[in-house]
Amino acid sequence: MSDWHPIYAGIRAAFLADGAATTIASLAPAAQWHADQLPDRKTLLALRYTILAEPPHQRLASGDNITAEVQIDAYGERQDEAAVKALADAVVRLLDRVSITATGYSSVRSMCIDKPRPFKEKPYFRLRTRFRMFGTAA
Repeated sequence: MSDWHPIYAGIRAAFLADGAATTIASLAPAAQWHADQLPDRKTLLALRYTILAEPPHQRLASGDNITAEVQIDAYGERQDEAAVKALADAVVRLLDRVSITATGYSSVRSMCIDKPRPFKEKPYFRLRTRFRMFGTAA
């Protein structure tokens, strides 16, 4: 996981730390190569993380404030809308208004800024949720 953005690792750690969310823990991407790519049809239900806007790492000094916007998509078969909705709702429950641990940052807070929105795209049913991450460079 060394090629991961620290915010991806923090999101995954938040999912793994929740004992009630065993489904999310097993679906949380474990490697960069599939965290931000569309899931394989053989692996549905699936989660995908995408950082939409992030601070430039090279120019951050200790104590600088950061803001990053992250989109998390829950994917499933078109007929599994209820399961995809339950997964997206659990993501919001685990990441809305909480602190996450991200290497190189301190005091990272996550806030849901766009509740799950449905999209039907062949061959998936997808719920898109957006979060804003606020913190300070360590």
